[in-house]
Amino acid sequence: VYADMDGDTAVTTRAADIAAALGVTIVTSAGNEGTNPWHYIDSPADGDSVITVGAVDPNRTVASFSSYGPTSDGRVKPNVAAPGIGVRYANGSSYTSARVGTSWSSHLVAGIATQMLETNPNLGPMDVLRILEATTFEHRNPGYEPDTRRGHGIIDAEAAIAAAAIWVSSG
Repeated sequence: VYADMDGDTAVTTRAADIAAALGVTIVTSAGNEGTNPWHYIDSPADGDSVITVGAVDPNRTVASFSSYGPTSDGRVKPNVAAPGIGVRYANGSSYTSARVGTSWSSHLVAGIATQMLETNPNLGPMDVLRILEATTFEHRNPGYEPDTRRGHGIIDAEAAIAAAAIWVSSG
């Protein structure tokens, strides 16, 4: 039930938060429920130590299937959004294929988080989360308010990696 999406109830959310407390950066998809009667994020996307990613199309419009936040206790989710339609990947041969879904948008953000950690191994999971939120394209627009579909905005990989290089970890 929606009340369980409070960041403390679902067992997978609790496990993700424990992993984050141990220093593991967790990136998860918001889910593909946006067009369904249950259109909210699922566990562990409700975790407060989890980077939850929604999907946008090539025109930067939120994908209809991307699940909605907020959490049942009112926190902004997803945290950020990334391309989730037409995401190219190597299919094991000499060709590339395109996929659709928030799983693919979260893969992109996980790759960016990995580059951030490579740039600055002293970052903790919450540092990565804060940097990603603070460096979105929308963050540069005065007056932008986080919303229930793209969170703090669409990721800017270059800005996030550059910010990670100079970020002083908060512990």
